[in-house]
Amino acid sequence: MTVIKDWTIMVYFAGDNNLSGDMAFSLNDIQSANGDLGTAERDKVNVWAYFDGCSLDAPTLYIDYSEQIPERHVVTRKDLYHGLVKDTENSASSNSIINFVRWCIRSQKRKARNYALIFSGHSFGFFGTSLMRDQSSGRYLSLRRFRWALEESKRLFVADKRIGIIGFDSCDMSMLEVGYELTDVAQTIVASEGSVPNSGWSYAQLLRNFVGGSRPLPLLHSRFADFSISLSDGAEWLTRP
Repeated sequence: MTVIKDWTIMVYFAGDNNLSGDMAFSLNDIQSANGDLGTAERDKVNVWAYFDGCSLDAPTLYIDYSEQIPERHVVTRKDLYHGLVKDTENSASSNSIINFVRWCIRSQKRKARNYALIFSGHSFGFFGTSLMRDQSSGRYLSLRRFRWALEESKRLFVADKRIGIIGFDSCDMSMLEVGYELTDVAQTIVASEGSVPNSGWSYAQLLRNFVGGSRPLPLLHSRFADFSISLSDGAEWLTRP
């Protein structure tokens, strides 16, 4: 029997670049918060992470934090719904986004009433010259291809409803042009108008606030936004160009 929780939160760490080490700390941050959650809190939310690091010896991973003990899955060809096997090592591929969402929602049956999809990596707003930049392949996502990946994910795995929260743990994505492109795929966009620290969001605090509040989770969009915006205050000195 598939358990329908309030939220499924999916975090996409595009770390095949100089941010890889910081993202490894973010994964530990998520694990720390997950270990602090009680059964009642964990029953509200599924938490997943995609991680493509810069080490040639480290495989691309899907990590399930929905239970007390995280489960790590090495991405292989059999996991792919869209794309070729080479895309398992390319976080700048729109197919990698679709495959990750498919794995979380359909393959692992982590369905929910609401979905949040957070992207951590390089970006430069609507200029489209570094979005989710992947060093090994030398590629990045155009905003058009990024939107297509979200449209396909919405159509195929989210019953064609807009995704509750699209978050950008990356620079300069709170732009009118970006919001316009994502109008049909996102209910709420959480992003920074300027630079974001290399260390990124504090995921442990974010998840504790998100799950541990007294309000029903579907009403927490504003708290999620307020928290993420506060992270960028006074942090222009440490940037993700």
